[in-house]
Amino acid sequence: MAAEEVRPPNYLALLESGQYSDFIIECQGIEFKVHRAIVCPQSTMLSKAINGPFKEAEEGRINLTEEDPEILSRVLCYLYTSDYDAASVPGFSSKAHQTSKYLSLTSDSNTTLPGNVNELMVHILVFRYSDMLGIEPLKILSAKRTVDGAGLLLHETTFAKPLRLMYESTRSDDLYVRLPVTVMCASNRALESFVDTVDVIKAHEPIAWYLGMTMLRMSQASAQALKEEVLKEVLSQVNNARFCQAEHDEGAPCIPGYYKLKTDGTVGAYCNTTCADRCRPQ
Repeated sequence: MAAEEVRPPNYLALLESGQYSDFIIECQGIEFKVHRAIVCPQSTMLSKAINGPFKEAEEGRINLTEEDPEILSRVLCYLYTSDYDAASVPGFSSKAHQTSKYLSLTSDSNTTLPGNVNELMVHILVFRYSDMLGIEPLKILSAKRTVDGAGLLLHETTFAKPLRLMYESTRSDDLYVRLPVTVMCASNRALESFVDTVDVIKAHEPIAWYLGMTMLRMSQASAQALKEEVLKEVLSQVNNARFCQAEHDEGAPCIPGYYKLKTDGTVGAYCNTTCADRCRPQ
């Protein structure tokens, strides 16, 4: 009988137990015992560190002192299972939750953020780590989850905090997360009433924000003008309707039998009096 194929759940068991590990990733005092055959083909950064002429290759370990073990554990979970859970820390890294910098990012002594806000911030940080470690599939996955999550929270007062984290965690030329989220914000006039969110956008992408709002206002004005012209043209074809061409207040004298086309694009009742010098048929 052929040997049973090793599947992702079996891979995760290796990560949880550390069995057959041949490389260690240390992060804030926490050691993750990984396997070169699994992590190197998926991460360009780890592959270079492990296989290059560096001390990491000689010592069999790398120290990511500035990173967050709670987020790193999710990245490693992805390398072993092709997925990660933003709502909970993987069971193999219980100590990560105790020493995580991420806790200070998502909560403070006065505020408890909703779960979906916390999850969005996890997606943002997973994206940052996948970009740093050169894990392209995870980068694409976390970017999609970030953009989707941003869309769901766009009109919430709590959106400002993950939005700030997104800008601080991405490069200015990032096309995966920063650009689509900025476009999403700058094309939504309803955000103007969310002061904290607007302040974050102005601090990081002021040109995009002002350009977006200006174009929306111009588009709205053009749409109103177009609406008036289309309405006028359509009604002119119905029953040979005739309209008052003079721009004056509702109720001003017009030729009897003529429709009154108001300046707001709506059509009033028939005019009741005459003003032949100010009205003419279509």
